[in-house]
Amino acid sequence: MSVTGIRPLDRQVNVAMEWIHDTDDEFGWQDPLKTYHALVATLHALRDRLSVDEAADFAAQLPGLLRGVFYEGFRPSQMPVKGRDVDDFLDGIRAGFAPGQSINPELIATRVFAVLSRRVSGGEIRQVRGMLPHSFQYLWPVEVPVDHFGSDEPPHARI
Repeated sequence: MSVTGIRPLDRQVNVAMEWIHDTDDEFGWQDPLKTYHALVATLHALRDRLSVDEAADFAAQLPGLLRGVFYEGFRPSQMPVKGRDVDDFLDGIRAGFAPGQSINPELIATRVFAVLSRRVSGGEIRQVRGMLPHSFQYLWPVEVPVDHFGSDEPPHARI
């Protein structure tokens, strides 16, 4: 089904929706809008803890529309942020939701990281994890899956 009438743009919408649905399935929420907010909040909190170069490398593996969302509010001159402990990171996720909304930022981070570990190349995930303080490791899946065919390309690049 065409959303825009522009085939390449429709493809970007479809790929972004695949990521959102995959993430929604991970949560079991059946609420794509809440899932979108969780995904965006986690991506922003993660982005703000990466170097500018690593943020760009990571973003290159996101679908185009999510890459644009990833860069919303990006201030390269302030990267990475000073508050690099896990509590500051979880507060960053909390900030992506309406005040008073009941959320579990640890659950959100672990579920989004599980999806990222499936959809972004293993090599890139290892680089991102390596930039984060040790206190973040419990939020990631225990092992980063081995890439198909030994490739460090993101899965969507191998289509």
